[in-house]
Amino acid sequence: RDGGTTSVATDVDALRRSRANTDAGLIRRFVRSRDEQAFEELERRYGALVRGVCARALVGREDREDVYQATFLTLFL
Repeated sequence: RDGGTTSVATDVDALRRSRANTDAGLIRRFVRSRDEQAFEELERRYGALVRGVCARALVGREDREDVYQATFLTLFL
């Protein structure tokens, strides 16, 4: 046996993955390396919320779509 070092290494890797998948971690991954999976996960998590706010706040369909896109576009800036 390896004295538990494999278990510790696995735990460290799991901790790193969980931190990378927090909202802050996803934003960091996207901003630093344009990680498309991170962006897609953020949109999956918050897309419906943003669309709902847009639907309640804006009358026009085109305005809602513009604001929705602008919300996520800010990550690119």
